[in-house]
Amino acid sequence: MIKKKKSIIVSMAFLCCLSAFAQSDFKEKTVFKNNEAEIRQLDEHTWHGNGHVVYNESVYLVEGDTAAILIDAGTYIPGLRKIVEDMVKKPVTLVLTHGHNDHAGLAINEWEKMWISEGDKGMIPANLRDRLQFLKNGQIFDLGNRKIEVVFTPGHTRGSVTFIDRDKHYGFSGDSFGSGNLLVFTDLSTEIKGCESMIPVIEKYDLKYLYP
Repeated sequence: MIKKKKSIIVSMAFLCCLSAFAQSDFKEKTVFKNNEAEIRQLDEHTWHGNGHVVYNESVYLVEGDTAAILIDAGTYIPGLRKIVEDMVKKPVTLVLTHGHNDHAGLAINEWEKMWISEGDKGMIPANLRDRLQFLKNGQIFDLGNRKIEVVFTPGHTRGSVTFIDRDKHYGFSGDSFGSGNLLVFTDLSTEIKGCESMIPVIEKYDLKYLYP
Protein backbone atom coordinates (compact mmCIF):
# COMPACT_ATOMS: atom_id res chain seq x y z
CA MET A 1 0.00 0.00 0.00
CA ILE A 2 2.84 2.41 0.83
CA LYS A 3 4.54 1.56 -2.48
CA LYS A 4 1.30 2.26 -4.37
CA LYS A 5 0.84 5.63 -2.63
CA LYS A 6 4.42 6.59 -3.46
CA SER A 7 3.82 5.67 -7.12
CA ILE A 8 0.68 7.84 -7.21
CA ILE A 9 2.50 10.83 -5.69
CA VAL A 10 5.35 10.49 -8.19
CA SER A 11 2.86 10.24 -11.06
CA MET A 12 0.97 13.38 -9.97
CA ALA A 13 4.20 15.32 -9.47
CA PHE A 14 5.43 14.25 -12.90
CA LEU A 15 2.24 15.46 -14.57
CA CYS A 16 2.43 18.82 -12.80
CA CYS A 17 6.08 19.29 -13.81
CA LEU A 18 5.34 18.40 -17.44
CA SER A 19 2.53 20.96 -17.45
CA ALA A 20 4.68 23.67 -15.85
CA PHE A 21 7.37 23.08 -18.45
CA ALA A 22 4.82 23.52 -21.21
CA GLN A 23 3.85 26.94 -19.94
CA SER A 24 7.29 28.46 -20.35
CA ASP A 25 9.14 26.73 -23.20
CA PHE A 26 7.71 28.47 -26.29
CA LYS A 27 8.35 32.08 -27.28
CA GLU A 28 4.83 32.94 -28.33
CA LYS A 29 4.02 35.55 -31.01
CA THR A 30 0.79 37.53 -30.50
CA VAL A 31 -1.45 37.23 -33.58
CA PHE A 32 -4.72 38.65 -32.18
CA LYS A 33 -5.58 40.98 -29.32
CA ASN A 34 -8.63 42.93 -28.18
CA ASN A 35 -10.23 43.91 -24.86
CA GLU A 36 -11.56 40.39 -24.23
CA ALA A 37 -8.74 38.10 -25.33
CA GLU A 38 -5.25 37.60 -26.69
CA ILE A 39 -4.15 34.78 -29.01
CA ARG A 40 -0.53 33.71 -29.51
CA GLN A 41 1.09 31.25 -31.87
CA LEU A 42 2.77 28.15 -30.44
CA ASP A 43 3.85 26.71 -33.77
CA GLU A 44 2.83 26.99 -37.42
CA HIS A 45 -0.54 25.31 -36.84
CA THR A 46 -1.24 25.68 -33.10
CA TRP A 47 -2.40 28.74 -31.17
CA HIS A 48 -2.95 29.51 -27.47
CA GLY A 49 -5.49 32.10 -26.38
CA ASN A 50 -6.28 33.68 -23.02
CA GLY A 51 -9.49 35.42 -22.04
CA HIS A 52 -9.34 38.32 -19.59
CA VAL A 53 -12.37 37.57 -17.38
CA VAL A 54 -10.92 34.75 -15.26
CA TYR A 55 -7.24 34.49 -14.36
CA ASN A 56 -5.29 32.45 -16.93
CA GLU A 57 -8.30 30.90 -18.70
CA SER A 58 -7.01 29.24 -21.85
CA VAL A 59 -8.25 28.10 -25.27
CA TYR A 60 -6.22 26.20 -27.88
CA LEU A 61 -6.71 26.25 -31.65
CA VAL A 62 -5.32 23.15 -33.36
CA GLU A 63 -5.22 22.98 -37.17
CA GLY A 64 -4.67 20.10 -39.58
CA ASP A 65 -4.65 20.01 -43.39
CA THR A 66 -8.42 19.66 -43.71
CA ALA A 67 -9.98 20.66 -40.38
CA ALA A 68 -9.39 22.38 -37.05
CA ILE A 69 -10.62 22.11 -33.48
CA LEU A 70 -10.90 24.69 -30.73
CA ILE A 71 -10.20 23.23 -27.30
CA ASP A 72 -12.38 25.15 -24.81
CA ALA A 73 -14.10 28.52 -25.24
CA GLY A 74 -13.10 30.62 -22.24
CA THR A 75 -15.56 32.57 -20.11
CA TYR A 76 -16.56 35.51 -22.28
CA ILE A 77 -14.85 36.01 -25.66
CA PRO A 78 -17.42 37.58 -28.02
CA GLY A 79 -17.06 36.56 -31.66
CA LEU A 80 -14.66 33.74 -30.82
CA ARG A 81 -15.85 31.50 -33.62
CA LYS A 82 -15.29 34.14 -36.31
CA ILE A 83 -11.89 35.01 -34.83
CA VAL A 84 -10.58 31.45 -35.01
CA GLU A 85 -12.20 30.58 -38.35
CA ASP A 86 -10.67 33.70 -39.89
CA MET A 87 -7.28 32.57 -38.61
CA VAL A 88 -7.36 29.06 -40.12
CA LYS A 89 -9.71 29.71 -43.07
CA LYS A 90 -11.71 26.54 -42.38
CA PRO A 91 -14.58 25.42 -40.14
CA VAL A 92 -13.59 24.91 -36.48
CA THR A 93 -15.13 22.21 -34.29
CA LEU A 94 -15.51 23.09 -30.60
CA VAL A 95 -14.37 20.46 -28.10
CA LEU A 96 -14.45 20.95 -24.33
CA THR A 97 -12.11 19.60 -21.67
CA HIS A 98 -14.91 19.94 -19.13
CA GLY A 99 -18.04 21.94 -18.35
CA HIS A 100 -16.95 24.72 -15.98
CA ASN A 101 -17.89 28.25 -17.08
CA ASP A 102 -14.30 29.41 -17.60
CA HIS A 103 -13.94 26.67 -20.24
CA ALA A 104 -17.50 26.49 -21.57
CA GLY A 105 -18.59 30.11 -21.29
CA LEU A 106 -20.83 32.32 -23.40
CA ALA A 107 -18.97 31.73 -26.68
CA ILE A 108 -20.33 28.16 -26.85
CA ASN A 109 -23.58 29.78 -28.06
CA GLU A 110 -21.81 30.51 -31.35
CA TRP A 111 -21.55 26.82 -32.31
CA GLU A 112 -24.43 24.65 -33.56
CA LYS A 113 -22.80 21.64 -31.93
CA MET A 114 -19.99 20.97 -29.48
CA TRP A 115 -18.23 17.94 -28.04
CA ILE A 116 -18.01 17.18 -24.31
CA SER A 117 -17.87 14.14 -22.05
CA GLU A 118 -21.35 12.98 -21.08
CA GLY A 119 -20.29 13.16 -17.44
CA ASP A 120 -20.33 16.97 -17.63
CA LYS A 121 -23.49 17.49 -19.68
CA GLY A 122 -25.36 18.83 -16.65
CA MET A 123 -22.97 21.81 -16.47
CA ILE A 124 -24.07 23.06 -19.89
CA PRO A 125 -27.14 25.37 -19.92
CA ALA A 126 -30.32 23.37 -20.54
CA ASN A 127 -31.22 25.33 -23.67
CA LEU A 128 -27.93 24.26 -25.32
CA ARG A 129 -27.88 20.56 -24.42
CA ASP A 130 -29.48 19.53 -27.71
CA ARG A 131 -26.25 20.75 -29.37
CA LEU A 132 -24.04 18.37 -27.40
CA GLN A 133 -22.09 15.51 -28.97
CA PHE A 134 -20.58 13.12 -26.45
CA LEU A 135 -16.90 12.25 -26.49
CA LYS A 136 -15.71 8.65 -26.18
CA ASN A 137 -12.51 7.55 -24.49
CA GLY A 138 -10.01 6.83 -27.28
CA GLN A 139 -12.00 8.76 -29.90
CA ILE A 140 -9.91 10.27 -32.71
CA PHE A 141 -10.43 13.65 -34.39
CA ASP A 142 -8.69 13.37 -37.77
CA LEU A 143 -7.78 16.92 -38.84
CA GLY A 144 -5.82 15.83 -41.90
CA ASN A 145 -2.25 14.67 -41.21
CA ARG A 146 -2.88 15.50 -37.57
CA LYS A 147 -4.79 13.22 -35.20
CA ILE A 148 -6.13 14.27 -31.81
CA GLU A 149 -7.04 11.51 -29.35
CA VAL A 150 -9.51 11.83 -26.48
CA VAL A 151 -8.34 10.48 -23.11
CA PHE A 152 -10.73 10.51 -20.17
CA THR A 153 -9.02 12.02 -17.09
CA PRO A 154 -11.79 12.53 -14.49
CA GLY A 155 -11.09 14.11 -11.12
CA HIS A 156 -11.39 17.87 -11.53
CA THR A 157 -14.89 17.06 -12.80
CA ARG A 158 -16.55 13.74 -13.48
CA GLY A 159 -16.25 14.29 -17.22
CA SER A 160 -12.81 15.91 -17.53
CA VAL A 161 -10.80 14.87 -20.60
CA THR A 162 -7.34 15.49 -22.03
CA PHE A 163 -6.74 15.85 -25.78
CA ILE A 164 -3.59 14.22 -27.17
CA ASP A 165 -1.81 15.46 -30.31
CA ARG A 166 0.03 12.29 -31.33
CA ASP A 167 2.39 13.74 -33.91
CA LYS A 168 3.33 16.96 -32.14
CA HIS A 169 3.69 15.15 -28.80
CA TYR A 170 1.36 17.66 -27.12
CA GLY A 171 -1.39 17.14 -24.56
CA PHE A 172 -4.13 19.67 -23.76
CA SER A 173 -5.29 18.95 -20.23
CA GLY A 174 -7.78 21.67 -19.23
CA ASP A 175 -7.82 21.61 -15.43
CA SER A 176 -7.01 17.91 -15.12
CA PHE A 177 -3.30 18.56 -14.60
CA GLY A 178 -1.05 21.55 -14.14
CA SER A 179 -3.48 24.46 -13.91
CA GLY A 180 -2.39 25.74 -10.52
CA ASN A 181 -4.39 24.70 -7.45
CA LEU A 182 -6.08 21.44 -8.43
CA LEU A 183 -9.65 21.31 -7.16
CA VAL A 184 -11.06 17.81 -6.98
CA PHE A 185 -14.83 17.86 -7.45
CA THR A 186 -15.46 14.11 -7.44
CA ASP A 187 -13.30 12.06 -5.09
CA LEU A 188 -9.59 11.46 -4.68
CA SER A 189 -9.74 7.90 -6.00
CA THR A 190 -11.14 9.23 -9.30
CA GLU A 191 -8.34 11.79 -9.54
CA ILE A 192 -5.77 9.07 -8.81
CA LYS A 193 -7.25 6.91 -11.56
CA GLY A 194 -6.97 9.81 -14.01
CA CYS A 195 -3.31 10.33 -13.12
CA GLU A 196 -2.51 6.64 -13.38
CA SER A 197 -4.22 6.36 -16.77
CA MET A 198 -2.28 9.34 -18.11
CA ILE A 199 1.23 7.98 -17.47
CA PRO A 200 1.07 5.19 -20.13
CA VAL A 201 -0.39 7.70 -22.62
CA ILE A 202 2.59 10.02 -22.04
CA GLU A 203 4.94 7.10 -22.57
CA LYS A 204 3.09 5.74 -25.62
CA TYR A 205 3.13 9.03 -27.51
CA ASP A 206 6.31 10.43 -25.96
CA LEU A 207 4.51 13.60 -24.87
CA LYS A 208 6.80 16.59 -24.49
CA TYR A 209 4.31 19.29 -23.48
CA LEU A 210 1.10 19.14 -21.46
CA TYR A 211 -0.82 22.39 -21.87
CA PRO A 212 -3.27 23.27 -19.05
